[in-house]
Amino acid sequence: MNIKPFSLLCLIVIGILTYSTTLSAYNGLSFGTLRQQGMGGVGIAQTFDSSAMYINPAGLSEAKSEIKLPRVRVDVNSTTLANSSKIQDLLNAKTKDERLNKLKLLVPLTVAFKPAVPTVISFINPGFGIGVFGQGDIYARFVNPVVPQIILEGAEDLSPMIAASSRWRLFDTDVAIGMTVRYIARSQILDPITGDTTLIRNSSDLMNGDDGSFTINPTTLTGIGGDVGALMPLGTGKLGVVLYNIGSTLSGTTPSQNAVTKTIPMFVGIGYAQTIDASSIPLVGGLLGSFDAGADVKFQYNDMYKNIYLGVEKQLFGDFIKLRAGLHQGYATAGLGLDAFIFHIQYAYYTEEKGLKVGNNPESYHGLEIGILL
Repeated sequence: MNIKPFSLLCLIVIGILTYSTTLSAYNGLSFGTLRQQGMGGVGIAQTFDSSAMYINPAGLSEAKSEIKLPRVRVDVNSTTLANSSKIQDLLNAKTKDERLNKLKLLVPLTVAFKPAVPTVISFINPGFGIGVFGQGDIYARFVNPVVPQIILEGAEDLSPMIAASSRWRLFDTDVAIGMTVRYIARSQILDPITGDTTLIRNSSDLMNGDDGSFTINPTTLTGIGGDVGALMPLGTGKLGVVLYNIGSTLSGTTPSQNAVTKTIPMFVGIGYAQTIDASSIPLVGGLLGSFDAGADVKFQYNDMYKNIYLGVEKQLFGDFIKLRAGLHQGYATAGLGLDAFIFHIQYAYYTEEKGLKVGNNPESYHGLEIGILL
C-alpha cells in the first residue's frame, strides 16, 4: 500500500472503509455501537438487536426479527477537528520543504479515526443471529517538531458472526444463555521485522521522494473465536454476564515473511440494567419520567477505573428520539439517536483512555452513524 504521508489523514480512512474492518491499537476487538458510547459504554444487560452478537449473545433471546442493511459510521477525535484548517494547509503543500514546515506547525498532533461499516449486513430472529460486522480505529501521532516522526498503531477486522441463544430454568430462575462464533480477518499495522504493533516512521521516510510517499504493508492475521453470555432477571432489572474472546488467536505472516501470532485477551464483563421511574421525584420528576439505566464492569484493564461504565437512555416521542448520557472510564459521554421513517442516525461524544490509567492519555471523539431502516 503506497501512501502519501501528507494525505494520510484522508487515505487511511479510505483504506479502512475499503477493507470494511476494525482497527485497534491493542490486541483486542473493539466492536461496539454509538448507542453504547453515548451511554458510557454499557450494554451487557440491555442489548437485544444484532449487536448482541458481540455485546452479549444471550440478548438475542429477547430480539425481534430484523434485517439490517449496511450502515456507515465515522468517529473522529476532537484534536483532528480542532486542527482541520492546519491539516488542510498541510494537504495543499506543494513541495517537500513546504510540507515539512507545515507539519512542524502541527506537531505534536494526534489523529484518531474510527471509520466503519458497523453492520455490513445482519439478520436476526428471536434466539438466532447471523451477520457481518466491521469497524475502524486507527491512532496516529505526529511527534518531535524538530525532526517530525509519525507513530502508527492500528488493525482492521472484518468479522462474520453466527450466534444463538435459548432459555433455561435454573434454580427457579429463567436464564437465557447464548453463544457467538466468529471468524476474524484482521489487517494490522505491524513492524515488518519485529512484529511490534507500533510502527514508527521518521521525517526522512516521510520525505523520500517528490511525492513524499512511504510504504505501509499491513499484515493479514486470521482466526476463530467466540463469546458466551448469560442474561437473567435480578430484582426489577436484568443481570448479564459475558466471557469474551474465547480461543481468539490470530496468526499470519508479515511482508518480511516473519510468522506472527496475536492472542486476543479473554476477559469477563458483568452488567446490570433496569428501567427507573423518576416521575415521583419533586420538581424534575415530571420531566424525567421513566428511563433506562445500566452499569457494566469489564475486567479488561489493570486500572479498575478503566473497567467501569455507567449510562442512561431516555426515549421521547415513542422511540423516535433517544437521549443518552453516561460515564465511560470516568469521562462524561452524551448521545442522540433518531429513528424516523426510514432514516437511522446516531451521534455520540465520548472519551477513551489510551493510557494505562485513567487520566494518562484521554482521547475524545465525535461519532456519527447513518443508515436506512427496513
